[in-house]
Amino acid sequence: MSISVWEQHLERALRRVQEVIAEGQQRQQRAAGEWARQAQAVASSVEHQRLQRQAARQMRRKAKREERRLARIEQASVARGVVLTVFAVALLVFAALNQAELWWLVFVALPMGLGASRNLSRAWERQQMARAKEGATSKKKPRVPSPFPEIDARLTRVDALCEKLLGEVKDGPAVLREFVSRPAETVQALRKTCHELARRERELRTVASSSEEKRVLSERVALGERIGRETDPIVRERLSAAMAALDDQLRQRQELSTAAARLEAEGTQILYTLENLATQVLRVKSADAGSRDVAGAGLRRCLEQITLEVDAVADALESV
Repeated sequence: MSISVWEQHLERALRRVQEVIAEGQQRQQRAAGEWARQAQAVASSVEHQRLQRQAARQMRRKAKREERRLARIEQASVARGVVLTVFAVALLVFAALNQAELWWLVFVALPMGLGASRNLSRAWERQQMARAKEGATSKKKPRVPSPFPEIDARLTRVDALCEKLLGEVKDGPAVLREFVSRPAETVQALRKTCHELARRERELRTVASSSEEKRVLSERVALGERIGRETDPIVRERLSAAMAALDDQLRQRQELSTAAARLEAEGTQILYTLENLATQVLRVKSADAGSRDVAGAGLRRCLEQITLEVDAVADALESV
């Protein structure tokens, strides 16, 4: 197969993968649009609108109360609280020394004492809020472990290989660029293909998780025991229909697990072929004039293998 022919074949295969990816995204957009339309239809009901208005009023009142509380906390002053405390104590002392004539100073000192208490407590609360805010900003967010570390590790290797290939072709001899006329576009398309495979695999493994399958199996066992104990024929019939639904769910989960395993196999095959391609590129780059044809033949075979694998990826994505 000549260079131009297999390169055209590779471009067609990559375009096919991109079309499959775009079709999947369009399906998701249509599903999201349908969900939005249904939600809008529900929201248009009179009762829903009334509840929304009521909830909005409650939220506005709550926000205003919180705003006033924060404003009072912000305006609180320790100095003002101390001054009010001193005045309140002085008035109480005067009232105690001359109870017959100055007893009424107690009623003047009381609001001063309350005001001092409010100022000091709000100032203390403001300090606590500032410390909590500083602690929240300085505190590092805990790293959430990925539920699929194997997929992430494979994508990391793919990204590193693609960057390496781009650098080798860019800095290598002109003979390397004879095999691929647009290396950047081709490598980016391969990278996008691998990432799409990983995304589909994650979706399938999330749906067909082992914990959910164990739950369904345990429910099936419990349902089978209940059917064995049941004597009413109608109840047995309904429970048997439920058992059939569980069996169908298990079958579908098995199909999803198989599809995820196939996508993983496709991604692993592309990964190792990319590693082989990187090795062949280094071989061509370091070969002398006499052995360059032999190294180029190996590179050509590797590129033809990638073309076949991209076709297989397109088939796998279409079947999921």
